[in-house]
Amino acid sequence: MEVRPAVANILRLGMLCMLPALSLTSQQQQTEIQVKRIVGIDYPWFARLGGIQGNVEAVVTISGDGTVQKIRVVSGPEPLVRAVKESVAKWLFSGCSPAAGDCEAKILFSFALNGVCDASQQCATHFEFDLPDRVRVYAKHAHAIIN
Repeated sequence: MEVRPAVANILRLGMLCMLPALSLTSQQQQTEIQVKRIVGIDYPWFARLGGIQGNVEAVVTISGDGTVQKIRVVSGPEPLVRAVKESVAKWLFSGCSPAAGDCEAKILFSFALNGVCDASQQCATHFEFDLPDRVRVYAKHAHAIIN
C-alpha cells in the first residue's frame, strides 16, 4: 500500500507517544497538561494560491475530560484561522482536572510557504510541533495551471 506524503505526515504524528507538557492556566491553579492527540493541519489550497502566510494565535479552552471546548482566535488571516480551528477542535489533552475547572492554552501557529507547486502535483503539508506553545506549518506556494 502506498501512503501519500500528506497521509504519512498525519500517520507519523499519530504515533507520537511522549509529547511535552503544556503549561496552562486554570481558574484555580497552574497545571501541567499533556497533549494526547494532535490532528495535523492541511495548509489550505486557496491560501497557497493566494500566497497567504502568517501567524495564527489561538487561545484554547480545555474541559476536565481533555476535550477542546472553545477556540478563541486572537489574530491571523481568515483562511489560516479556519484551518487551525478545524484541526485544534479534534485535539485531545490530559491533566486538566475537572475539579479545577476549564484550562486555557495559548498556541501560536506559524504558516510559511517556500518553493512552488502546481496543481498537477501532490503538494504535502509539513508540520513541526514545538510544544508547549508553537506549531509550524509549511507548504509550497501553489500555481494554477492554465491551458
